[in-house]
Amino acid sequence: MEKWHKDEKKWWNDYGNYMTFQWQLTPLMNHVVRGGMERDRNHYLLKTGEKMVDVGCGSGWLSYFYAKLGMEVLGVDISQEQINAANRIKKQGVPGKLSFVCADLVSWDSSAYIAYFDCAFVNAFLHHLPEVELKLTLDKIAEILKPGGRAYFYEPLTSGKVDRHSLIQAVDLLCNVMIAALLSIIPRKLGLFSARHRNELAQGYRMCSPHERPVDIENMYRYAQSAFEVESVKAWHLFSIGASMQIMALKPWLRGPLSILSTFLYLVDCVIFRFGDWRNFSLPGRFILCSLKMRRKHAPQG
Repeated sequence: MEKWHKDEKKWWNDYGNYMTFQWQLTPLMNHVVRGGMERDRNHYLLKTGEKMVDVGCGSGWLSYFYAKLGMEVLGVDISQEQINAANRIKKQGVPGKLSFVCADLVSWDSSAYIAYFDCAFVNAFLHHLPEVELKLTLDKIAEILKPGGRAYFYEPLTSGKVDRHSLIQAVDLLCNVMIAALLSIIPRKLGLFSARHRNELAQGYRMCSPHERPVDIENMYRYAQSAFEVESVKAWHLFSIGASMQIMALKPWLRGPLSILSTFLYLVDCVIFRFGDWRNFSLPGRFILCSLKMRRKHAPQG
């Protein structure tokens, strides 16, 4: 596990700032593609005066968002480079309480925070962990949450319960061919990638960190059952987030016009998840971004 963490830590120290740039999208794309998820997340988590832990906080931009709205927020991340960036954000001044700590969550000494937080936000963090640490991480989050505390996970999930009939395969193939052609093959041939993206690629950047992979939803249920009650699982993004991040790799003048593609793919995602089971689109290594709401049990179950 030491090499796993070393690889992930080095990758985030080297490329975390650029990944954050791609992940945040343009304001317009973020509003279109993530607006529904963000409203759902804020409705579940945002309560002025409460205490939140932001697990895998990265550069701290969401910690800052909640602190500005009156919450006390602690951001935790394994990457010192990301925590440095978060502390630079903090210097802008925050009305509420905001702090950051650089730590591996599993080995972090959280004794000062036992049953301290009202809620936890886990933003695309679990899928960077080795399988053996998934339960340890959920146990740690349960330990620092108050009884009845809320946890909102936004993670890529997968499932072994798959029924890939011909219509699903056809939609899948069509969307993936379109995305590859418009956002990879044509830009590469016509030199449409931004100078920053070309430079990051030259330094060894890829859109995935060395060991990330989607989290199996059945394992999540099994590991969480002793400490959490699962309230809901909702799929949000199949094609739209990955494509939007690829748009961010293009020259700036292209990002605005291609936000139409983000909108179209988000509508495709909405239709798929409205009328079908997201698990049927699961494939090895595929990222289907979902929200998972869980509530800390009042007494751990054996």
